[in-house]
Amino acid sequence: MLLGDNSHMSSRSPINPAAFLRHALGARSSGSDEDEISEAILAAALQQFELFGISRTTMSDITKRSGLSRMTLYRRFDNKQAVIDAVLMRETQGFLTDLQAELDRHDAVEDKLTEGFLFTVVTLREHGLLNRLLESEPEVVVPHFTVNAAPLVDVSSEFLAAEIVRSLADKRSHAELLVVSEVAVRLVISFVLTPSKNVDFDSPEAAREFARNHLGPLLGQGAKKRG
Repeated sequence: MLLGDNSHMSSRSPINPAAFLRHALGARSSGSDEDEISEAILAAALQQFELFGISRTTMSDITKRSGLSRMTLYRRFDNKQAVIDAVLMRETQGFLTDLQAELDRHDAVEDKLTEGFLFTVVTLREHGLLNRLLESEPEVVVPHFTVNAAPLVDVSSEFLAAEIVRSLADKRSHAELLVVSEVAVRLVISFVLTPSKNVDFDSPEAAREFARNHLGPLLGQGAKKRG
């Protein structure tokens, strides 16, 4: 397991989303110079993907938009798929960082749950690249949320399980927390990909009510708030 047994975790230690994601995916940190250059490449790739889609984007397009040389690009990314993977990791890292900041704004467990769920649904439904690809290239992006979603589900489940341990005096094992966290993650993915006729997620209060009534009992069962 990535996080190990609950007893080995500090319940009050903040989660570093960037380090968490690198650890979860087995990625290594790079030096500051490489980070700056890689960031320029990935920012250019993201913009290119948003404007023209992934399928129509070439490595030459990314090179031109970044203003860097082709050699510099290939020193860091062997091929286009490597760039795509890095962009997705960068976007996931940014999302987890923002989600952690949102969760840390609230003290009550119920508020963390409801506001965290609302933040997640709104952010994903308004995400520029995600919406661009769902509209124009669903065959490219949908597998990352369905048949090839294991990395996304695993990392998100670990993150949520860690947050439960941080917020609650939970008696459940790490394995049990991963199960309930995975159910919650899969629910969110489903609602983002497929609009609901029964829950109006355009209404913040409806989203909060859904989280309180359905996710709350699932994630908080057998747990109590830490004193």
